[in-house]
Amino acid sequence: MPPNPSRRSLLATIPVVGTAGCLSDENEIDEIGEITILNLRDEPAEVTVTVKRGDEQVVENRYSLVGRDGDIVDGETVLESLSTESDEIVVEVNRTGGETESVSTVDIAGQTADVVDLSDESCVLIQAQLRADRIRFLYTANC
Repeated sequence: MPPNPSRRSLLATIPVVGTAGCLSDENEIDEIGEITILNLRDEPAEVTVTVKRGDEQVVENRYSLVGRDGDIVDGETVLESLSTESDEIVVEVNRTGGETESVSTVDIAGQTADVVDLSDESCVLIQAQLRADRIRFLYTANC
């Protein structure tokens, strides 16, 4: 009798079906469920997070995040919910004395169109991570 497969080996057998080229009105993001920022660096960081909906500035907040202490990281919730109102949302993170990165709902919809069908779930969660070498955005269509 063969041994039970591990979860990883089982997941590796499932094919990934993309929807490349199928971005339509149904794949638009209607809502941001939450925007958070985490400091995964060992040193403290000062950041400014700006959120714009179209030409309207919705949020501009400055955060002082302590450095990572083992498995404990500092983070803040920037925004808990925001309707796009059919406009593009842009989230920009600027580390004082360092780099600036941004992501928009148009970017996210375009990138996720290859792997996620947003027609049933048009809400995304956005997490900005201050990593050792850069600012990275993670998002999921699961509000």
